[in-house]
Amino acid sequence: METRLYLLFKIDIERYALDYKWVDRVISLQSIKEIPGTVRGISGVIDYQNQKVPVIDIKKMATGNSARTSVTTRIIIINYPIDKENYKLLGIVAESVNKTIHLSESDFTESPVNPENAQFLGDLVTDKNKSILQRITINKLLNKDVVKSLFSTSTD
Repeated sequence: METRLYLLFKIDIERYALDYKWVDRVISLQSIKEIPGTVRGISGVIDYQNQKVPVIDIKKMATGNSARTSVTTRIIIINYPIDKENYKLLGIVAESVNKTIHLSESDFTESPVNPENAQFLGDLVTDKNKSILQRITINKLLNKDVVKSLFSTSTD
């Protein structure tokens, strides 16, 4: 049975799993240039390897509250799928980013609860400690309007 590596983080006390195939790098929390007038959850922009990368706060997107600043709060740089062929870098501010786990697709079960305002919260899995983790569904992380706002370029 093939397993995949997942990066674990928390939103409040609950644990979530992000498929590592999307991850470019995990970096320390740094100064984020805020952009006024953006939708809830968009933190702003950072300079990452000489690129301006939009950053979202996943806790704020899910709960309305900003991520706490701590030694384990990180920015997860991912390759966000714009469509089937194109990807753009996106930073995700997340708390307690300090562990990984190997899971197989068969470990996951569909969540009986699907929150309307956080559709990126996906399937569930119970780990060896009998704790339930929830998978982040990357292609549901941002709605189309937010994607257009974050990743619009003069070539679009």
